[in-house]
Parts: sequence; C-alpha cells; structure tokens
Amino acid sequence: MQSNKDALVKLIAKWIEERWKKGSVDEALVLSSLEMVFGRVERIGETPAEVRPSTTLTTVRASDFKYKRDLGKGIFELKTDPTKRIDVSLPGPEVERQLEKLRLCLSTKGAFGGFYYNLRREAGLIRRR
Repeated sequence: MQSNKDALVKLIAKWIEERWKKGSVDEALVLSSLEMVFGRVERIGETPAEVRPSTTLTTVRASDFKYKRDLGKGIFELKTDPTKRIDVSLPGPEVERQLEKLRLCLSTKGAFGGFYYNLRREAGLIRRR
C-alpha cells in the first residue's frame, strides 16, 4: 500500500471529481485528508510488529522546549535532549510529523493546538494583541 500511495491519492481524487462534479481536486488536500482519516498514510502497509506502541513515546509539553533564536525563526530544541528539534514555523500537521519522528507525543490529541500556539507565540510567529 505504501508504494502505491500516489496511485491511491490519484484514484481517490478522480473518484471525488466524478461523484461531486465540482472541478478538479487538489491531490495534496486529498493526501492531507487521508493522513487525518487513516493516521499516517506511510503506516498503512506496516505490520503490527513495525508499529511501536504509544508507551515507547515520550510525552512532552511546550515548557519542555527551549527557543533557539540562533538556529532560525521558530526552531525549538528539547531541553533534556538538544539533538531533538522542531520547527514551529511550519504548518501544524508538519510539526505533528516532526514530533512523531522524534518519538515524542502530547498528553492528548487535543493538546496539540495549545502546544503549537504557545510555541509559535514565544517565537514571535503570532502577533500579540
């Protein structure tokens, strides 16, 4: 399934276009939607042994990260492990992927909004009123 991801996205986009007759469908939006519905598209073809349980993830909070202006606008590093960095200048889904790749997670899925907002505000990416 993973090797046929692009074909799957094209097939779904074509199916949507045919059923809804509202013009062409942006394949990047289809991929983004698939990732939200199915989790990460890249994991669809993995066997259960390859998917690590959530217990192997480290739970973090915004306060666990330190803003590193010298590395660029929006770059934070984990206080306990400076090799783990995230870039909050990117869109939310990309930041979630960064956390996932670093084997980090938040306490709940709903906690991401506050986490993302707080770090973006600290980095000056959100104007204060």
